[in-house]
Amino acid sequence: MEELSVTKIPLLLTGELTSPDIKYHEGRGFYEDVTLDVKGRISSIKFYLSYDFNTQTPSGLLVDERYAFTEDVLTFVKTRSKVIDYYDATGNVVYTNNTIQDKPYGFSAAKEEGERRRKNLVNMATGYLIQQVGLSDAIAFSSTLGSQINSYIFGNNTQDLKDSVTNSVLAYMTQPIKDGVMNILNNA
Repeated sequence: MEELSVTKIPLLLTGELTSPDIKYHEGRGFYEDVTLDVKGRISSIKFYLSYDFNTQTPSGLLVDERYAFTEDVLTFVKTRSKVIDYYDATGNVVYTNNTIQDKPYGFSAAKEEGERRRKNLVNMATGYLIQQVGLSDAIAFSSTLGSQINSYIFGNNTQDLKDSVTNSVLAYMTQPIKDGVMNILNNA
């Protein structure tokens, strides 16, 4: 492993001055803050030492993994790249691993990624709907759309779900709320 300068403060993650194993932070019980991009893909995962449930804030940033994707013309993922920053106790980046090979996606893996991404978009749209109309109305609306949601997620037919949102006549499904849901779902 590449040695870090001895003038650096040790990595908060390991307490050592050496570059960490690429997967050292995974599965160790650290708080993970996952950020999705507008297409429903993971754009970053930040690992924190702790999380304060009273203030709902993480502290002690350990690692920041950032992802970038390339797509083909049909929006299937072709490759994913990853850059990982490791932090010291003062919150400064002390080591960056940007030598990670691009992960290629074959058709099957790209199809699975698309399903995962569209499921994330449905969850984002549901979260938006809960914030706008409340939990019970959001659940009632979503429960009537089971087959359309499945078709959207599995990529068979993304239009039926969008049409159901656009054509809803429920009183709480105002045009601004429909537009908000559609802004999310249209990223498929």
